[in-house]
Amino acid sequence: MKRHVLPHAACALFLGVCLALLPGMQTDPALAQEAAVMSSSAAGYWGGDGEDWKYFLPDGAPLKKSWLYDNGLWYYFGSDGYMQTGKHKIGSDTYFFRENGAMATGWAYDYDEDVWYHAGDDGRLTKGWLHAGGAWYWFNSSYEMYHSGERMVSGHKYYFFENGQMAADQYVGTGYYDENGLRDRRYDMTIQGKRRPDREEQDRITRAMAEVPREWIRKFHESGWEMMFYTDKKYFSAPGTDQGIFYVYHKTDTHYRKLKFTNPDTLAMAFGEYVAWATGNDGDTNGFMADYGQYLIHSSIAQPLPSYFDGNISMQFGRLFESFCSEELRADMRRNGPALLRYMEQTLRLAKEGRKPDLDELEYSLDEWGDGSEIRGPAGDESLTEKNGPGE
Repeated sequence: MKRHVLPHAACALFLGVCLALLPGMQTDPALAQEAAVMSSSAAGYWGGDGEDWKYFLPDGAPLKKSWLYDNGLWYYFGSDGYMQTGKHKIGSDTYFFRENGAMATGWAYDYDEDVWYHAGDDGRLTKGWLHAGGAWYWFNSSYEMYHSGERMVSGHKYYFFENGQMAADQYVGTGYYDENGLRDRRYDMTIQGKRRPDREEQDRITRAMAEVPREWIRKFHESGWEMMFYTDKKYFSAPGTDQGIFYVYHKTDTHYRKLKFTNPDTLAMAFGEYVAWATGNDGDTNGFMADYGQYLIHSSIAQPLPSYFDGNISMQFGRLFESFCSEELRADMRRNGPALLRYMEQTLRLAKEGRKPDLDELEYSLDEWGDGSEIRGPAGDESLTEKNGPGE
């Protein structure tokens, strides 16, 4: 969901004066000479039809093949005078402009192409490896983030999840990948049973563990825990509840430090019970149950456990952790349980600086900072066409 940007005063700094603020950007020498004789604050006004936008100088001429700095954001206008959106090569560098025309820094998503990009503070798009928020990402020669599957890079084979993160201190199927993205069989899941997991089960394990924070998987192993897949067992218990028989497909043994499971789909919840034990959220004295209860009341998609498990705090936290590891439920929590979301972020102590957001989180942050719009144009408001200069 993209949001509107509030109207700004149409005061702009022309590139000829502000060029030094963006390393690597270049402009036509004749244009720079023309800009040099202009005031550092070039009065003008935006004009557009709500979809396509131009910026007009005081003499009525549209800005062409030029950068514009307006209200803290950079824009670029093509040879036809129209504000650019999407990916564009300007000079020797490539940039991405969001749907509101603002040059992107940090993470950016192209809705038309279903592609993620990353830009540095100067706006230039990233190519090759990027280490951000504690994770590694890889961008091809077209600056597009690679995701979903294996890829050979510099002679080594790496696995990338759907969210673009390289598998590191994480599981792909029953196999463990170390902090450098290479296989480390010491921490592979132990198979309990005569039957080996099939390809479909391996894929389900990968999906279930993809959003489990790597920091916690590392702690899991460092504290002596082991993950065990019981391939010949259907479930561990099946109590009768107010919702009928509820099959429990995992068991968290805190004494011997074993996480046992029979169904890969419940792995995130099972791992959440380990996190509950490690953070002290497995007893009556905890900081989440009150907010969790309120969230379940307001959410239309979160599924509570049967009342049979009301007293099982570890299992309740496991279900909450499973929800936190779901992009859809995390987005729902952001709206219907913000206090609960903050609690989880603080409890897990995840690295946030530079971390790639999911799409909902990106749109939410752009809305907060005023850098997203449903209508293309720097303000999404045609009233700007009536403004002729600073202060008007």
